Amino acid sequence: MGNQLLSYALLSHFSRKLKMRAFVNSELRHYLNKVFTEDSIQHVEIMEETFCNPNDIPWESYSGHIKDFLNKEEYRKGRFILFFPPKTEKDGTPKGYR
Repeated sequence: MGNQLLSYALLSHFSRKLKMRAFVNSELRHYLNKVFTEDSIQHVEIMEETFCNPNDIPWESYSGHIKDFLNKEEYRKGRFILFFPPKTEKDGTPKGYR
């Protein structure tokens, strides 16, 4: 649950303070609904409810320093940034952040 809360905290901040659209997948939203009220998490949208084919989005993985991301406006519009890209074992099973 800690990974989910960290992800939400970052996305919530980006959405509210930087005026960026932030998205979570339905799995993360399910976990968030166990902790928060629906009204308190509405500003972070559900990816599957917004986009027909979220797997077709040209995601860009970001692994740089958070300071650079926050200070460079080029990251705020027209890009799909994936902060915690899914990691898989060689056989395709998930590991790490999901």
